[in-house]
Amino acid sequence: MNWKGQVEDFAKGLRLENPDIVPEAIRAGFFGSTGSGKSVTALMFAIAITPEGRIGVVDCENHRSSMAVQIACRMAAEYYKKPVEYFLEKLQGNIIYLEPPFHPLRAVAALDLIEQRCKTALFDGITAIWESEGGYLDLKNDEVDRMKAGGNKSEAQVAQAAAAHVKPWTHQKFVNRLNNSKASIVMCIQAKKKWDPVTKKVQTYETPIQESGFTRNFVVVGAVEPDDNGKGGLVDFTNVRAGCKFTDPQLLELLPQKGERFMFSHGEAVREWCHKPHGPGTFKAPEPSNRSPGKTELLKKLRDLTTTIHGWTKEKGGAAWPEAKAKLEKWLLEQGIITDTETLDSMSEGTLLAVIEQAQKKIPK
Repeated sequence: MNWKGQVEDFAKGLRLENPDIVPEAIRAGFFGSTGSGKSVTALMFAIAITPEGRIGVVDCENHRSSMAVQIACRMAAEYYKKPVEYFLEKLQGNIIYLEPPFHPLRAVAALDLIEQRCKTALFDGITAIWESEGGYLDLKNDEVDRMKAGGNKSEAQVAQAAAAHVKPWTHQKFVNRLNNSKASIVMCIQAKKKWDPVTKKVQTYETPIQESGFTRNFVVVGAVEPDDNGKGGLVDFTNVRAGCKFTDPQLLELLPQKGERFMFSHGEAVREWCHKPHGPGTFKAPEPSNRSPGKTELLKKLRDLTTTIHGWTKEKGGAAWPEAKAKLEKWLLEQGIITDTETLDSMSEGTLLAVIEQAQKKIPK
C-alpha cells in the first residue's frame, strides 16, 4: 500500500485557515418517569431554540407525542403572541412514528430523513432503541445466546464479547450520528430508580434508562418531575447523576433551579449562550495554579480512591496493576459508571473527571 501517496492525496483537500466560530448545534436531554412532563418540556425547549425553521419528531411512544405537540404549541402561541397554527406548521409533516423493532439503525435512518428539512430533531421515548423490542439489549442478548451455543466462555466473558461485537455496529452508530448531526437534537429519556448493589437498596433518585454516558456530549441535561398537583415540567439541572453530562456552570445560571418550572425563556437563553464563542461574558484563561489535571494525574487519583476495590498498592505483594485495573473496570461497569465498551485507557480527561465524581459516591464506607 502506498500510504505516502494517500497522505498526499488527502493533503490536497486540506487548507490552513483563521479561527471561525460556527454556531453550535445544541444537544439537550430531559429524563424522567412516565407522566413527569418531559415530552411537553422537550418540545418547549425545541420551539425556543428554533425561532426559524422546522422541527422534526421521532415518536417511539406509540403516537403519544401528538398530545404533547398540541399542548406545547398552545403554550407557545400564548407566550410568543402568535397563532397556534404558526407553531403547528413547524411540525406539520415532520413526525415519524417509529414502531418495533426499535433497531438503533432505524433511529439513524429517521434522523437522516428529518435532517433533510428540519433544523431541530426531537426523539420522544428514545429509551426504546435501548431496551424495547428489537433494541440494542435485544440484539446483544441474541448474540449472547449464539455465542453460548458455540463456546466454553464464562457468562461474563460472553456478555462482554457480545457487546463488543454488536454495539459498534448498532447503538454506537446511532450515538455517532447524533454527535455529527448538523441539526440540534433534543432527547426524551425514560428514567427509573435503580438498585444500588453497594447499599443494597433502591436509589432515592432516578437515572436515565440508557447507556451510561449517553448524555455526556449534551449541552444541558435535566431531570423532569411533576409538581404536587401532578402537572409536569419541574426540571432540575443541578442534581443529575449516573453518567449524565454535568451542565456548564454559566448555563446553570440561565436555567430553572430545582423546584422551578421550565419556560420558553430558559430555552431562548440556552440558544443565545450556545451561539456565542464562550457564552455570556468574556472568556478568561485559568490561572496556572488552577490548571486542569492531566490524564495521568486523574488515573492516579481514581486508582488511589478505589484501592479497596482493586487491591493494588505500591507495597511489595500488592496485586499487579494490569490485573487490578481489569478488576476496577469490572466494578465501574457493574456500578453503571462506565459502559461495556469503555476502558480507563481510552477515556478523555473530561470523562475521567465524571467517573471519579461518581466513583466517590459508590465506594463502600
